[in-house]
Amino acid sequence: MVLSRSSKFLFIGIISWIVFISIPSCYWFYTLFSVDSFEDFRAAIISEFQDVYLDNQLDEFFIFEEHYLSVSHQLHIILALFISLIALTCAGIYYLFKKSAPLTFKAQTFSQNQLLLLYALGIAWVGYKAFLFFHFPLHIDEVFDFIYYSKKNLMVRHTYQFNDNVQWLNNHVLYTDLSSLALNLGAGDQLAIRIPSILGEFCLLAMIFLWFANQGFSKAFFITTAVALSFWSGIYSIQGRSYHLLAVFSVASYFCFESYLKDKNSLYLLLGAWVTSMGLATNKMFIIHCCALFIYAIFHIKCFTHKEKVLLLNSVLLASIMTLIFYFPVLLVSGWRNIILHSLSTELLDWTLIHMEILKNISVITNANNKAYLLLMLPLVLFLLFKRHLSSPTTHLFYYFTVQLIMPILFSLIMHTYIPFRSLIYMNVTFTLLTGSMMYDWASRHHSFKLLILTIMIGLLAINTWLNFSYTWLHRIKGYVYDKDFYYALNQELEMVNTINTKQIWIARDLHFHLFYSKLKFPEATKNMDSTYQPQENDVVISADILNNAEVLYTSPIEGAIIQKLK
Repeated sequence: MVLSRSSKFLFIGIISWIVFISIPSCYWFYTLFSVDSFEDFRAAIISEFQDVYLDNQLDEFFIFEEHYLSVSHQLHIILALFISLIALTCAGIYYLFKKSAPLTFKAQTFSQNQLLLLYALGIAWVGYKAFLFFHFPLHIDEVFDFIYYSKKNLMVRHTYQFNDNVQWLNNHVLYTDLSSLALNLGAGDQLAIRIPSILGEFCLLAMIFLWFANQGFSKAFFITTAVALSFWSGIYSIQGRSYHLLAVFSVASYFCFESYLKDKNSLYLLLGAWVTSMGLATNKMFIIHCCALFIYAIFHIKCFTHKEKVLLLNSVLLASIMTLIFYFPVLLVSGWRNIILHSLSTELLDWTLIHMEILKNISVITNANNKAYLLLMLPLVLFLLFKRHLSSPTTHLFYYFTVQLIMPILFSLIMHTYIPFRSLIYMNVTFTLLTGSMMYDWASRHHSFKLLILTIMIGLLAINTWLNFSYTWLHRIKGYVYDKDFYYALNQELEMVNTINTKQIWIARDLHFHLFYSKLKFPEATKNMDSTYQPQENDVVISADILNNAEVLYTSPIEGAIIQKLK
C-alpha cells in the first residue's frame, strides 16, 4: 500500500483527530479508576469544573450518583468497549486505505486576468467580512459559549453537557475548541470568538471554487461569488457559533461522496467519514444533513458493486464510531440523558404557528422575505424547463437539495419540534450552489450574452443582499438582541462599573446580559450571586432587588437590573 503525499496528510490528520477526541475519555477513565466513592468522584469533578455555568447546581444537572454507581460497577467492561471502538476505528481506516488508490489532485492553472479576478474577489470578501465583523455586536450566545466553554479546558468543553431542563447547552463543542485554540494563539476575545466562522467560510469558498473549476473558471468564479454574496450565509459567517461550520462540513461531505461516485476511490469515503464526524462534533443538528446524505447515497446504490457497497457501509460505520468516541466522555460522567434531548420528542407542535416557522426557514434558505416560497420553487421550474441542458453535476445537486429539503420536515414530525432556522444555514449554501449552477448552465446556452447575463445575476444578488441589510434586516433587529443601541447602552453601564473602585462585581444569575458581558469584560472580578455570595464594602451588586445596605447607582432598562454599590 503506497501512499501519496496527500494520502499521508489525510492519514496523519484522521489519526490526530482520533487521538484528540480520545483524550477526555482517557482522563475520565483514569479519574474513575483513581476514586473509591461517589464523594471522591464528585470532588474531582468540582475541582475540574471551576466557574462553569450552573457550577452550584452540578449535583442537579450534571453529576448523578446513580449513574456513577452503574459506571463504576461495569468500568472494566466499559473500558474494553472504548478500546474496542478505537480498534474498530483503526481497522476501518486501514481497510479503506488498503482498498484505495493514491489520492492525487490536478493543479489548476489560471491566466493573469483570471488571477486578477480572484485577487479582486478575495479583497472584496475581506472587506465584506471586516464590515460585518465590526458592524454587528457580539450576540449573547457568542459571549456565553466563549466565557463558559472556549475559555475552559478540554475536559469541560467535551464533557459538560447538562440536561435539557435548562437552557444554555453547549451545542457548539468543536467550535469552542477552535475558538479556544485561537485564544491560546494570541487572538483577542472578539477575534477568537469569530475567527473559526470566518476561516470556515474562506475554506468553504475555496473548496467550492476548486470543485467547480474542473467545469471551467467562469462557472467556478460565478458560483463562488454567488455564495460569497449570500445574505444569510454572510450573517452567520461572522458569528461565533457553529452554524456556518455546518455548511462547510455539509458541502465537504457532499463533495466527498460525489468524488467517490466518480472515481470510486475509497479515500474519498474516508475523508467523508472524517468530515461527517467533525460535523456531528460541531453540532448535533448535523444529524439532519447526515440522514439526507445517506438517503441520497441510497438512491445511487445501483451504481455500486458489492465491494463498493461494503466500502460505503464501512465509511458510515466509521463516522458513527468516531462520533460515539467524541461523545463518550459525556456517557462516562453523566450519561445519555445529557446527549439526547428527550424533551424534543415530548413537545407538541403548535399547528397554528407551523406555517410561520416554515416561511421563516424558507426565508433563510432563499435569502428572500416576501414570497420566499416562490423563489424556493425556482430550481424545480428551471429543472423542468431545461433538464436536457443541465450538466450532470447540476442535476445531482438538484436531487441532493430535494432530499435536503425533505429531511427537516420529517425530523420535525418525528421529533415533534421545530428546526431552528439558524441550523439550516447549510441549506442556504446548497440552494445558492444549485441556483447558481442552473443559472450558469442556462446562460451558457446564449454564448453571445453569457457574460452580460452572469454580470446582471451577480448584480441582482448584490442588490438583494444590500436591501436585506438596509431595510428588512435592520428593521427586524431594531430593539432585538442585535440592536447596536442596545449593546451600546449595556457597554456604557459596564464602563460606569469600571470607573468604580471595586474588587468584586456580584451579579444575579438570571440577569444573563449583565452576567455574561461582565464576565467577558471583567473575568476576574465578576461573581455569581449564589451560595458563595459574600459581598464586602465597596463591592458592586447588580440584581433585580434593592439592597438595604447599598447605594443605587443606576436603574437599567435592560433586564430591570439595579446597579448598586455596597456601603
